[in-house]
Amino acid sequence: MFHTLYISISFACCFFSILFNFVLTEIARKRAKRVGVYRYFTYSFVVTDVIYSISFAVTTPFWFSSPGVLIFFASSPLWEYYTIMKISMMVWWMAYIIIILCIVSSFIYRYGLLCNPSVLIIFTTPSKTAAYLGSTMVIFVLWMTTALRFIFHSGDELREDLQSGLDERNFHLNFSSVYCIGVKIEESNELQVEIGSIVLLAMMFFSFICIVYCGYKIHDTVINSIMSEKSRRMHACALRMIIAQAVNPVIFLYMPASINMMGLITTADPANTRRV
Repeated sequence: MFHTLYISISFACCFFSILFNFVLTEIARKRAKRVGVYRYFTYSFVVTDVIYSISFAVTTPFWFSSPGVLIFFASSPLWEYYTIMKISMMVWWMAYIIIILCIVSSFIYRYGLLCNPSVLIIFTTPSKTAAYLGSTMVIFVLWMTTALRFIFHSGDELREDLQSGLDERNFHLNFSSVYCIGVKIEESNELQVEIGSIVLLAMMFFSFICIVYCGYKIHDTVINSIMSEKSRRMHACALRMIIAQAVNPVIFLYMPASINMMGLITTADPANTRRV
């Protein structure tokens, strides 16, 4: 029951995400002159969000946890297509990271445009833009490498943990052949997993702090700076737009994962709807 509901919500969120991103694209296209360079951030959001939504719906990744074990496994009706599941889950992970980097970049750009012109040079000077994109790519590669090389892996021992910890009849799939990726903390890899987790948490925390700081400064400038009413409305509208772009993945992309995580937090068997 819980798994069927989870799949339904995942596909529904995929549909509404595509619809919402189409609306954002139309707004950016019709207001191209007023939005200016920022429309390219919007287009990047749209493409990445749609890719994330589709890859999530295709894979419908489910979480399983027990002491020292955390596993993601493909639970969609297409689970038998192992290669498709593997590619789709990797795309989902990559899109997740790119969305976060896009949100941070959009807030930094708006902060530079309104609050600190020296920051805006990053996006208006080709050499500095190339350097910024290069550094963003380094962060992306570090993020993916840390997650997939030092923390998570795929293997038969993870499938054995799934078979012993969950009833596959609740998911209508075969745990012995399903694609899964996860981490099993043992004495041999404990330090490696801890260091990798600290690195990932530090990058997430820095991203969150950057978004909050830029958003606060933009809001404060719009409210307190001396500017025409037309400019004030324009900047306020732009702030609402980037907030909408930040909220979009929270609602339509991360909500299915949050429902799954609720089961992960409340019980080691998230399929048990009574305990959830």
